[in-house]
Amino acid sequence: MVVADAAQRTEERLALLRRLGRGFGRWGRTARAQAFRHAQLQSRPTAGRAPPVARLVADDAEQPGAEGGAGAKARQRAICLEEGILGRFLSVWRRSRHNVRRSKGHLCVPLHQLLVGANVPATRALYQGVFYLVEWSAHHCCELAMTTPSERRRFRRFRYRDSVDPPPPPPASPGTPRTSRGEVIATDRSRALERLESETFDLLVIGAGIVGARIAYEAARSGARVALLDAADFGGATSSASSKLIHGGLRYLQMGDLRLVRESQLERRVLLDGVAPHLVWPLTFVLPVYRGGPHSVATVAAGLLTYSALAGFHHSRARMVGPATARRLVPRVNTEGMIAAGVYQDAQTHDSRLALASVTAAAWAGAVVVNYCPVAALDTAEGRVVAARAGDLVVRSRAVVNAAGPWVDGVRRMEDPGARPLAMLSKGVHLIVEQPEPWACALTVPIDRARVAFAVPWEGNLLLGTTDSEYEGDPGAVSVTAEDVDTVLSEASRGLPTDLLAPDRVRYSFAGLRVLAKGSADTARASREEIVETGPAGMVSVAGGKLTTHRRIAVRVLRHLPAFQGVRVSGDPLPGAGPLPSRPDQVDPHVWDHLTHLYGDQAGAVALAGAEPVHPDGPDVWGQVYHAIDREWAMTVDDVVIRRTTLAVRGLATGEVRERIAATLAGRGVFQSVDGR
Repeated sequence: MVVADAAQRTEERLALLRRLGRGFGRWGRTARAQAFRHAQLQSRPTAGRAPPVARLVADDAEQPGAEGGAGAKARQRAICLEEGILGRFLSVWRRSRHNVRRSKGHLCVPLHQLLVGANVPATRALYQGVFYLVEWSAHHCCELAMTTPSERRRFRRFRYRDSVDPPPPPPASPGTPRTSRGEVIATDRSRALERLESETFDLLVIGAGIVGARIAYEAARSGARVALLDAADFGGATSSASSKLIHGGLRYLQMGDLRLVRESQLERRVLLDGVAPHLVWPLTFVLPVYRGGPHSVATVAAGLLTYSALAGFHHSRARMVGPATARRLVPRVNTEGMIAAGVYQDAQTHDSRLALASVTAAAWAGAVVVNYCPVAALDTAEGRVVAARAGDLVVRSRAVVNAAGPWVDGVRRMEDPGARPLAMLSKGVHLIVEQPEPWACALTVPIDRARVAFAVPWEGNLLLGTTDSEYEGDPGAVSVTAEDVDTVLSEASRGLPTDLLAPDRVRYSFAGLRVLAKGSADTARASREEIVETGPAGMVSVAGGKLTTHRRIAVRVLRHLPAFQGVRVSGDPLPGAGPLPSRPDQVDPHVWDHLTHLYGDQAGAVALAGAEPVHPDGPDVWGQVYHAIDREWAMTVDDVVIRRTTLAVRGLATGEVRERIAATLAGRGVFQSVDGR
């Protein structure tokens, strides 16, 4: 492929690419063209607006010692490219280093400074293809991609982030995983706070749950300067207190919400197959039909057929089985009074880590992300919100999105003190109980025509839930009561034996708040669609929605802002979604399965940081603690044990474990309080 150096004016560059594009019709249908179509140059944040991205290749005449003159050596920058792009597009495989260096076009940045994805050295990826790269100027393509909105839509394949020369990373402390320089900068809190104080952003997102994090990512990857703030931890509220399911919503069929079911099914497929395969995995469910229950066998069979059809029968096979087969799939299921059972497929996720991966993706795309930074007030000028105040910090922005979840109405009142409530809250409680034997499937037990109870295998235990009752208190004070525990255990006993549900078997419990449309008479029957409203000062607020459809919700919210009306949902994989590395010899296979399940292709770096177990009865290792603090913005003990490891859900966050983690936090200067909470 030959891409000549473009002319200085935009019109000439457009004409040049149009002329070259006519010759690439057949090539455009190849796998390599598909790789190029998804290319994304990822570099670091900048204090200036759209400076030139460093050229990746240069003509021999520009290199020192080349024929025709020494020339000035091109300025070198740290650039990050996706591994697949380097492997399929920038490849010079089967050519010796001598021939590569003597070729007409070659890299002008040292290979050790060019990074691929998260951790893969460029030297490993550059020799995996057959293309010749001749006189490619990333600077000109990035300028082309950022000319006008219409031109950006026509050449959407050229994505970029502004680039600057980052300062050298701080020296790694013992136990710190080896990561790219860009990751160090993205998680540097002091540098992020400096940028919040000194820059004016195109978009400020308040609330870093799964929807807020995805909004920040989609905006940042489109070229906008984005800030993402959360009053507590990333994904620390609703986004980490769900039923851990990526599902189409079988019960929404009887509510007639076919569009939501279809959209959820499509999103489940995308998350499973490409966006987050390490964090979303298939799970089979058994739905028993009991005599005298809310649904008949014919109704369940018809519903499962429709459910699978809406998914295109992709990751969604369904069938009806007898009680004996149901007992084989779920060993402890109650078969007394069971007529038949439906078997269908959905998916499961580690919700807090999915939210965290979205925050990480936003940071790597150039967004400034800061947790434990509560917004206390909004500043307006000429009838528009222009800044947010977080303590002494003033964050200036041209647009603001309120994605504060259960606190959405509180933030809306900062813009308009007389704003009527947009949402109501529904409390959902989950319990984690000991699981005596492994299950091959999960269990869905109908409670009535609107509600079901789940029993889902989760991190070696059994996750039970959930309640669905209106909550009118302080969102920050939501907790699990003894009455909630009794309700969950009682509803689960409709499909499970009572000895499995003894209160002393409960290892962990948590409560979360769903955000639903205000005015619904019954929280169980309320729509799970998101609510989006633009306030009188231009702030866009979003409430509700499903975890499964968070990507589409984010784009629909952004399209309420004039600057983002052309944005589309990105199918790019989240951090960790690449090919899994080989297991290090010193890492136990069980521990390695656990790490790849949580970190994907970053598991190797986490394991090498420290393979010693945090607790002897669990698979979590100290490398996860170091990684959480140094690369995942953990600020408290709860951040580590609840949302970044599985210590809490396994009942292993003992006092001794908490004290050791608190000491590690204190040693790294991020200890938040006396007890580390």
